[in-house]
Amino acid sequence: MSKNLKPKMWGGARARVAEYHKSNGLPQPILYLPMWERSGETVYDLSGGAHHGAFTNETFWTGDAIEGDGSNDYIDCGGHSDFVMADSFTLHCIALRHSATGTDRMAGTGDWSFGTNDTKLRFTTHRVKDYDTVTSGLYSADKQFIASVVLDAADDASFYVDGSFVETVSHTNGPYTDENEFAVCRPGNRSQEYWYGLIYLVSVYNKILSFSQIKLLHEEPYGPVRPRMLFWDMAAAAKSAAPGGGVSIPIARSYYSELV
Repeated sequence: MSKNLKPKMWGGARARVAEYHKSNGLPQPILYLPMWERSGETVYDLSGGAHHGAFTNETFWTGDAIEGDGSNDYIDCGGHSDFVMADSFTLHCIALRHSATGTDRMAGTGDWSFGTNDTKLRFTTHRVKDYDTVTSGLYSADKQFIASVVLDAADDASFYVDGSFVETVSHTNGPYTDENEFAVCRPGNRSQEYWYGLIYLVSVYNKILSFSQIKLLHEEPYGPVRPRMLFWDMAAAAKSAAPGGGVSIPIARSYYSELV
């Protein structure tokens, strides 16, 4: 997919994402999808890896998030060796689910993926193990939440929600490493467990993030990305000036903000 498809208002965005991570002592992501396009059929990877995602089926935008219908909608980021990881990596998502029952996937590959099982979190090494939290009630239907999972070198999965450590689930075998297609709203190339709700951000790190690093991601959920804001459009204001030199009234217009 051409890098030229990157929106012009995100000029220098990759460098800014990199600087944000560096200045905060965070490893560089291998995938960073902030979902701020609001239109079109592409989500842009700002990690520098160019793993841009393509809308598949009826995926659509809802404000600053993509929405899946839980049936067959997903974002296809293609296959790449970057996503072949046997252990020591972190997945981070900001999401909202319309239901509090069933099993859905926020993102992942055919080898590993991250999602929910009823109101628990579930990380799966496909064909090996479902890591389910014992703790339930970790999210509510139609309420945004922030979730991360870290798979360490011992193949134990540690879960975090909204800035707090939840628990660690142990196992002795890591994932397979033969399916490297990454997708949002389903587990890679597997046609199952589609996400029913919104995804606001997905990032992947080929490092084990510490609790303090995870906490930073949860406390500053959009990192270097500002929310959309209202900026004064002074050119429009000038055109609306009252005849005879009267005082003009600035007109507020909504624009995509630049990255900080």
